[in-house]
Amino acid sequence: NKLLEHLKALPKVSELVNPDDKGKPFAYNAYYLAWRKVMPSDTTPYCCRDTFISDQVEKGIPPAVIAQWCDNSVTVIEKHYLKLSNAVKPM
Repeated sequence: NKLLEHLKALPKVSELVNPDDKGKPFAYNAYYLAWRKVMPSDTTPYCCRDTFISDQVEKGIPPAVIAQWCDNSVTVIEKHYLKLSNAVKPM
């Protein structure tokens, strides 16, 4: 219940993230500024990307699929994420 109350009290993304001067609706800088308002100072939005990729690797999703989802290369995923767990083996 406390967590739910906390989440409801946080500003909505639409209240925090504004288009940049080129009309892009969700620029990283806008997300970063919004992130700073509600998250611990030792984290960044990029932490979520790392967590997402790591979770997908752990689930056995092929690196090529993850690379497409994250606009990344298979090489980077294999280099940085396949070694995170003894349960993860290269395909």
